[in-house]
Amino acid sequence: MALKVVIAGAGIGGLTAALHLSRCGHQVTVLERVEELRPLGAGIVLALNAVANLRPLGLLPRLLERGARVEVMVVCTDKGRPLSRSVPNQVLYGEPLQAIAIHRGALHEVLVDAVRAAPGVELIPGAEVERFEESADEVRVEAKGPNAPRPLRGDLLIGADGLHSAVRKQIHGNAEPRYSGQVCWRGVARGDFGRSGWVSEAWGRGKRFGIVPIGEGQVYWFAVKTSAPGFVHDGPLVDLLAHEFAEFAEPTVALIRTTEESAIIQTDLFDRVPLPRWGSARVTLLGDAAHPMTPNMGQGAGQAIEDAGYLAYLMLARPEASVPELLAAYEQTRTVRTATIVHQSYRLGKLGQLESGVLRAVRNVALRCLPKSVPQKALDKLLAEAVPPEP
Repeated sequence: MALKVVIAGAGIGGLTAALHLSRCGHQVTVLERVEELRPLGAGIVLALNAVANLRPLGLLPRLLERGARVEVMVVCTDKGRPLSRSVPNQVLYGEPLQAIAIHRGALHEVLVDAVRAAPGVELIPGAEVERFEESADEVRVEAKGPNAPRPLRGDLLIGADGLHSAVRKQIHGNAEPRYSGQVCWRGVARGDFGRSGWVSEAWGRGKRFGIVPIGEGQVYWFAVKTSAPGFVHDGPLVDLLAHEFAEFAEPTVALIRTTEESAIIQTDLFDRVPLPRWGSARVTLLGDAAHPMTPNMGQGAGQAIEDAGYLAYLMLARPEASVPELLAAYEQTRTVRTATIVHQSYRLGKLGQLESGVLRAVRNVALRCLPKSVPQKALDKLLAEAVPPEP
């Protein structure tokens, strides 16, 4: 039976959910707060679990056109000495699967184009969910904004409206997110920096710096520093960052100085303590609305994409199930998996940001002594538990 689904939020998770649900034959309305959908952000790595859940949508060729394959992932010291290495590729359904690095704006463009071409999907910018009312048979959604439609009636509502989700707020209240103790800067530079296909993250004293080639002649970089929230700086940001990360091996400073000042994005890093349940009988959450996490494992978007894929998988596998039964099964599995990754990502950030020279030395020796198969097995496990939809 075709369902009427309302999705709050046209981010990566919301758009992916719309595509999967369209593929299942459902009617979908996506409400997005901003009036103009413009490519924003810096870079992103779509790990194998994300790629596996995007594969059934037929998007991989286009994403590879806009992005770049990730062949090797390396963690090293701030001086460039390797600590661990993994190869993010696998075979799925008899076909090779590889992680993809891409500009976040390019990924969003690909998803928006696909949603606008998908049957049974309506995307409405300039409209956001304000509140909802739920009954035994339907959910009534009221929206606000210049393009807000009249109250919508649907079979279910998916809150994919981010860290400060209005849908989550109505269910769980307005609790503040948890600050990680870290501030992050992101930028994209153009030029020949490093090795194509190699993604690296360098760990220094209370600082980290990542380098990610993302295709189309671009290199995404991110810099993380232990700091109180609301970091304020005087003078040019490029100069500040070049000074802060001067001890890191090149091309760290070159990347920073090649980036336009206005294009550098500064954000405090937050997550939330995982919830035991997300929604109710006909309302659920997805992505950052459900399980915001720090970016230390590169799984924020990946878990949102997994959420969308698994919900569609359940709908295909259990066509006779009611909406409350489907959402209960969805949350039962996804709350456990995402809570684990929220905690792992938080701890990994603390490990990478160690200030003590003694603790950093112990950490580095321990990482170098790990069998080479350990980080590879961790990546393989992440894919094995992704539960992608059937081809």
